[in-house]
Amino acid sequence: MRLAIFIAVLLFILAVLPAYVAHRLLAPFEWSRRRKRLGWAVIEVLLLATPATMGLHRRVEAGWTDAVTAAAYVGFGLFIFLLFYVAARDVAWLALRLAGLPAAPRRRLWLRRTSLAVIAVSAASLAIGMWQALGEPRVVRVSVPIAGLPPALAGFRIVQLSDIHLGPWKKRRDLARIVAAVNRLDPDVVAITGDLVDGSVRFRGRDAEPLKDLNAPAFFVIGNHDVYSGAEAWARFVETLGVTVLAGDRRVLSIAGERVLIAGLVDPAMARAAPPRARDPVLLASGDGPAAVRILLAHRNTDAFAAEAAGFDLLLSGHTHGGQFFPATLIIPHLHPFPAGLHRWKRLWVYTSTGVGFWGPPVRFLNPPEIAVIELRRAD
Repeated sequence: MRLAIFIAVLLFILAVLPAYVAHRLLAPFEWSRRRKRLGWAVIEVLLLATPATMGLHRRVEAGWTDAVTAAAYVGFGLFIFLLFYVAARDVAWLALRLAGLPAAPRRRLWLRRTSLAVIAVSAASLAIGMWQALGEPRVVRVSVPIAGLPPALAGFRIVQLSDIHLGPWKKRRDLARIVAAVNRLDPDVVAITGDLVDGSVRFRGRDAEPLKDLNAPAFFVIGNHDVYSGAEAWARFVETLGVTVLAGDRRVLSIAGERVLIAGLVDPAMARAAPPRARDPVLLASGDGPAAVRILLAHRNTDAFAAEAAGFDLLLSGHTHGGQFFPATLIIPHLHPFPAGLHRWKRLWVYTSTGVGFWGPPVRFLNPPEIAVIELRRAD
């Protein structure tokens, strides 16, 4: 039954949605049947190229596969914008029809003009979204009040990087710029909360090397894309760059005589291949004596509930991308308990980074990439 539902949904996405977009965009134009079929085929390719090439850069590790995958993702981004704006136009059209407007002789002209507007706005949204995604990330400063925080730890600064996704688009030069930006922020600690890479160490290792230039203690937790890319090999490689991998581990830092506990969970995608401790916040919070503040790194913020019960003060996560780009940003709050930004769950503070990179379409429309600066302060 589940398989049948999955196949039905997949066929709907791959066949019905592009057919809807093509028909609604092209029907108002008095074109030949051959010309409309060509337009229909182009719209189908925008969507179908992505599933056809997905994972190609993992199976065939070569520069040309990166180029093919990157091009397919751009097409998919354009399709998403076309789908959204066509649907929005049709909702407006339905409202006008119910109101008796526009008059019948002008309907085709109205639809033709709005179809051209949809294409133009979709292309502009794609261009702006790519410019934001590939540009410099914004720095987001977040102040987190911690009850009972010792004065010596007031101002303790964590710079969080999440969802870098080194892959078809993000390369060594991009990570080098990110690392330089982090160093300028002069952090006490750097937290890398998963999805560092899309690809094997052999193929992407050189792209990750700038991590060795971080000028503060850095900690990394494994995300689901790191699992798909070979988590164990990446964990070993990242350690050679001077970054501590917290795969169900913890470290205690001594800051001005105060103890700061930093622990990390592996992603649920790795749960079967990791010891139980790697997914248990209670075990990570216990032992090693008391700590002035307990910080948990986990790629997914769904671990917040167990983290709060275990006594952690702060959870840093990523994974959601905040929806990555509009209009997906409207949907993500309904799918995740803490979609983006700072939230409170009972005694626990949760910060979900929208990510410094992206996955899939190289687009961050109305949702630019971020480097988060988390600064601890004493609660009033």
